[in-house]
Amino acid sequence: TTVLLWMKAIRWRADLSWLFVVCLLSLTNFPMLESIYLQQPGMLAAALLAATCAAIVSGRMVLSGVLLGCSTIKPQLSLLLAAWMLFWALTDWPHRKRVVLSFAATLFILIFASELVLPGWLSEFIWGLIAYQRYNAVSSILDMVFGRFIGVAVALILLGFLSHVAWRTRSAVPHSELFGLTFAAVLACTVVIMPTVYPTAQIVVVPGIFIIIKLSRLIWSKSRLIRLQFLATMILLFWPYFGAALLFFRHLTVPVERVGDAWIIVLAPILLVPTMSLILLLLLLKSAVNSQNAPYSKTELLQAIFETY
Repeated sequence: TTVLLWMKAIRWRADLSWLFVVCLLSLTNFPMLESIYLQQPGMLAAALLAATCAAIVSGRMVLSGVLLGCSTIKPQLSLLLAAWMLFWALTDWPHRKRVVLSFAATLFILIFASELVLPGWLSEFIWGLIAYQRYNAVSSILDMVFGRFIGVAVALILLGFLSHVAWRTRSAVPHSELFGLTFAAVLACTVVIMPTVYPTAQIVVVPGIFIIIKLSRLIWSKSRLIRLQFLATMILLFWPYFGAALLFFRHLTVPVERVGDAWIIVLAPILLVPTMSLILLLLLLKSAVNSQNAPYSKTELLQAIFETY
């Protein structure tokens, strides 16, 4: 269901063969399998985020605000998207105010009801987060790649660039590809900067991967940098499948003791997929925004890039 909602959100009308392949890959990738194995509540939050984007693309502003409020059950996944969507709604208040009002009402009801059930939980939750930072060494993907100090600096740069893109795309209509690229980039940025490297959060990178695959033909007509970024992203994305197959056939001829920790070769690139996807999405967004002759108005070139699909 979540896969179909993401496809609806990015307006990808795939035929049955593509739909089968997409659903199969979405259910058999390591982050999803790990989430299912651990029964992660992040799967519910991801489904709510997918439903939020699908609802807003369909013009159901009130429903999207309610679903966005419900997705805050996993705040580390929904916070950045909620901030962007509320900003987007506030920039055209007369037409988008129902998103903000329904989100605020839903959030108020959830907090009020939870306080009735468990008084004082919010302050305990905040103190628990602070304590968790002390006894558990948390770090983001950027921290692992660049180190703590440079990782924080890169995260701030990414947030700054994403804020600039959000400002430039604030007039994008919900059913446009520009809108889809923006919310996909926001979700990918969430995974890259959030203080965890556990792959279960990567299930919200799915819409970004879908958009990249959807626009794959067009990407090959873009600059060499974008083509190389696309190629690197696809290699990292599909490497676990090829690596697992190679490891399986290797196991048929070599004792398992000799295989040892070879599994790390299969899974290690998984941490790079959100980062590479984010870079590619930002490059596509930059290309789309720069193709506008005037701020916030679509040109024929922008239509050729995005509306063809």
